[in-house]
Amino acid sequence: MRFPGFCGNEALKMRLSAAGDRLSHCYILEGPAGSGKKTLAGLLAAAMECEGAGDRPCGTCSACRKAMKHEHPDIITVDSDKATIPIRLIREMQADAYIKPNEGRRKVYLIPRAGDMQGPAQNALLKLLEEPPSYCAFLLLTDTSEKLLETVRSRAVTLTMSPLSRQQLSAALREREPGTPPEELDRAMDRSDGYLGAALTLLHTPDTELEQKAQALADGFASGDELAFLSVLMPLEKLSRTDFLQLLTILQRSFVRALDPGRETVSSLSRCSRQQLFDGARAIDGAISLLQANGSSGHAVGHLMAAMRP
Repeated sequence: MRFPGFCGNEALKMRLSAAGDRLSHCYILEGPAGSGKKTLAGLLAAAMECEGAGDRPCGTCSACRKAMKHEHPDIITVDSDKATIPIRLIREMQADAYIKPNEGRRKVYLIPRAGDMQGPAQNALLKLLEEPPSYCAFLLLTDTSEKLLETVRSRAVTLTMSPLSRQQLSAALREREPGTPPEELDRAMDRSDGYLGAALTLLHTPDTELEQKAQALADGFASGDELAFLSVLMPLEKLSRTDFLQLLTILQRSFVRALDPGRETVSSLSRCSRQQLFDGARAIDGAISLLQANGSSGHAVGHLMAAMRP
């Protein structure tokens, strides 16, 4: 099931109504940062706890108000400040799941970085998904459902956040940012991949040094000049892991945009063949995975040297 990149109460009510208001015990919400999956998760959690009559979430009952303020005791976030979600947290969730809700209709567990669960943690979650208590529900957020085991995916309904059309995105931005010059809106839209959250963030974020470095790396790759590419890549090993991860995420978007046959590409990457773009995107994804697994910037640079050089 696909949802547009911005989801208000009305959008959710329409989908729930079409499904006969039957809520699954587990949803996977997939989409990039800024795509609206956190907003949708909040609305789904509120709908599961809603005490109002008619369409849910009503937005006015006590349960909805608590849910929207992130104060509902039975909507529980499972997360960690570590790079991966420890299996310990999933086991604690398992134990807690068999304690009945404090006051709500259901007990809703929200895992905002479900894609960061390693195999053992996902298998522990799977045991709970196979025979969950009747009052439990799970919301798994990830940039792509492919990071989750097939056995986990098979026990969930996947909701994919789809980008907005240019017209929809423009209208939404104008509504939220009245008075902003059209050229600034256009620039944010060009960089957002069609997602409202990303566009709003970019609208208030000037070009950064990381964006400039990402563009230089794309230009070096597109030039076909190995020396030019390496001269830009090698100094990146001095970046912190967090900064390098952000740079590669920016670069990855550029490659994805260039691979989209329905999008007019005006960047230097337009000179590359689809195979070159695909190979480059795959190399970037590998470097991102290394960094997410606590690899160093030096390791990521070495991977890109071997897998991405022109």
